[in-house]
Amino acid sequence: MAKSSSTGAKQQAGTDQEQAPNAAAVDILIDLLRGSDAPKDLVTIVSKNGSKESKFSIHKEFACRASPVLKAAFESSFVEGQTQTYKLDVSEDVIRALVRWIYTQDFKSVQITTGKFDQAEAMTLVQLWVLADKLLMPKLQNMLIREIDKARKTTKIIPTCCFQYVWENTAEESPLRILFIHECAMHIDSGWNKKLLSTFPHEMLQELIIAMSNSKIWKSYDLQNHFPLSYKWSRYEVQE
Repeated sequence: MAKSSSTGAKQQAGTDQEQAPNAAAVDILIDLLRGSDAPKDLVTIVSKNGSKESKFSIHKEFACRASPVLKAAFESSFVEGQTQTYKLDVSEDVIRALVRWIYTQDFKSVQITTGKFDQAEAMTLVQLWVLADKLLMPKLQNMLIREIDKARKTTKIIPTCCFQYVWENTAEESPLRILFIHECAMHIDSGWNKKLLSTFPHEMLQELIIAMSNSKIWKSYDLQNHFPLSYKWSRYEVQE
């Protein structure tokens, strides 16, 4: 992991406020507790991490509404539709976070709450972003981009432990790659020794050099415009 420098303008007011849970989701949860006619059909999402499997039950309507990929699977004539079960090669923590978000549109970050870096949560965030990309859930991806950068600002640490996974599981010009490239470009300093940089994926180092090699950027000192981070979230978002 690498410490983030404190240089740069302060974030615009209100950017760091937590998003409120989705009202429609909360209403249906309340209806469920009241025993109304809210959706009752359940499907199963299985976390398969090596030889370990964990099962999570979720209301089918919620799952299908959240992801067109899950909807197509559960309504198909294939094995997922017949068994109403969908297996994912990710950790239990990632599926737990996914299910929570499907119901509440929310993610509770330990790092943001405590101000302390948490490697496990950092990995969960990037793995969930990659999973959301596969499940065609852009709203979740965009929320996670904000959470990842807010965690970096709160802990003052860039999660370099996640870089290998990100570069192995995303394509060139991925918004998540761009976010990490910009975080590094803005905050790299003399404390980042050769040993740390040697752990970065080779492809990432190439992209970082390209991002930092534009002399016009450094001569103008217009870093915020070229590496906008939280000042221009659309640079790191996917279309919803």
